[in-house]
Amino acid sequence: FDIISSTLPITESTAKFLSENKWNIFGTFPISVGMIVFSKNAVKKTSPEERFYVSNLVKQVLSKSKIYKSNETLEFIQFFGEGYLDDHQKVEMIKLRESFKKLSTPLTLGVTNPDKWKGLAEQEKKISIVKLNKSGASYLENERPDIFMLTNDVSFDTSFSMFSFAVRTGLLRSDQLSSEDIIEKFIEYPDRSERIKFINKIHYESLKNCIIYPVWSMPYFTASKEGILAKQSKYNSRTLAWKLNFN
Repeated sequence: FDIISSTLPITESTAKFLSENKWNIFGTFPISVGMIVFSKNAVKKTSPEERFYVSNLVKQVLSKSKIYKSNETLEFIQFFGEGYLDDHQKVEMIKLRESFKKLSTPLTLGVTNPDKWKGLAEQEKKISIVKLNKSGASYLENERPDIFMLTNDVSFDTSFSMFSFAVRTGLLRSDQLSSEDIIEKFIEYPDRSERIKFINKIHYESLKNCIIYPVWSMPYFTASKEGILAKQSKYNSRTLAWKLNFN
């Protein structure tokens, strides 16, 4: 093959191998966020402290295969978006992530490569590993494992379609409002600054309740063999075939 599209994550060891073999690697801005996601069922039967505890265990395993040019992050919405955390919220999130409590109820962890996660299951007996044949977010809510990993494009601002996507897929949630209510309330704000404040509120609430646990922010990469230049958009997660230049 000649091209590795942005749909496949590149680890640091893979990037080194490709560079040594004179491949070109094009990276976007860090618009991809890798996170741990808890299903609605998992949220019902565990506390935020238990979910922070589980997230820390999962993060330790993920960190063994670091994604190329990734950086640790506390946030789903990054600094170039709208609704990211303020300084006070960041300090509070750091404290919350250290407030652990061991599991009191069994949970399932959905992964594509169960062998990689045997050590975690041996370390924490209340976590059972289940194999996923597709993204955890692609399953119906009642069929999802309690915990799964997801990578999502976060290159959005106050766009209705992007915010509603994050809400409808359960990445951004509220204790007081249903997903429909969140979207309705967002639409009702006539002022852009009020919409940004509202996004920040829902964003922070989702993080402090550990509905999602962001781990990394990173670029999307398109790798191509020597002689093929993949000049893509820095803001687009896709590999666009018509932007490939052949020398």
